Amino acid sequence: MSAPDVTPRLSVRRWVLPIAAAVVGVGVLAYALRGYGDEIRSATQEASAGVLLALTGLSLIALILRTEMWRVAVRASGHDLPRTELHAANSATFTVSLVNGYVGPAAKIYVLRKMRGDREPRVAQLVVTDFAAGLLEVLTAGALVIAAAFAVDLPWWIPVALVVGGLSLLGVAIASHRRWEHHPAVHGLNVVVHSYYRYRLLILLAGVFLSQILRTWIALQAVDIHSSIGAATLIFVLTGVLGALPTGLAAAPTTASLLVFGRDGVGAAAASGVLVTVSLFAATILYTVVVAAIYVLRRPRASAPEAQSPEAPSYAPARRATR
Repeated sequence: MSAPDVTPRLSVRRWVLPIAAAVVGVGVLAYALRGYGDEIRSATQEASAGVLLALTGLSLIALILRTEMWRVAVRASGHDLPRTELHAANSATFTVSLVNGYVGPAAKIYVLRKMRGDREPRVAQLVVTDFAAGLLEVLTAGALVIAAAFAVDLPWWIPVALVVGGLSLLGVAIASHRRWEHHPAVHGLNVVVHSYYRYRLLILLAGVFLSQILRTWIALQAVDIHSSIGAATLIFVLTGVLGALPTGLAAAPTTASLLVFGRDGVGAAAASGVLVTVSLFAATILYTVVVAAIYVLRRPRASAPEAQSPEAPSYAPARRATR
């Protein structure tokens, strides 16, 4: 018998601590930059409305593609869920991750389980599916860091550590899939094991990375920091790493820009991070409002077929994984 399915509970303590950590992180950054306020303000005011719209549009594209990546991973595990449910649930991840990256995935699972009630997939399978998709992202980010290391002065051990860590986790995932391939939760690893789904997810991931790297590069150019694509790639990867910390994504873009370009001008580097952060907040709010409205409007039609067939059909590549 499998363990009972338990939907993660979002307690007050789990909300207060992440918010407090994010506030502290932003507060420390603001205090450290207090002497550069005029320089940062002047640099950000040079950015035109067209630049802000472009940055927001690229952020929005990345959010949409990330949800489509999740849909591919969930589908690989044998569940074809409506897009409206997945986009609405994943908007919770994006919104919460602005404050704290740790709580984001739990919020997504919580919202999706509330939507689906007793229907599949279960919490354990969703957790494994998230791990599998994240593993492919770590490996791809490691490859990007290796490429960026040739363009910027980066210690050799950083990309090596990323790749070795990712390959080690990949080995564990493949071994676990072979050992417990008949367990429903392990079906979440199908997206890593089967090339049909793996390549589809990697194509979408390439779109995510390209849009975010381009967003970073445009923000740097807007404040007169003429950087290479390699430097923009490094800032993008650092933003992802810093966003996974308890302080969340609120201060991550600015901190990453300062780490790479701070010696060339603190005010301009911080301003580029501020532009990315503003566009990310705007895109997340817009995405959340739109997908929530679509879910509410289409909910009766999307739910009717699911009520008649509690279990979603399995797809051929996913069935081959359980032989």
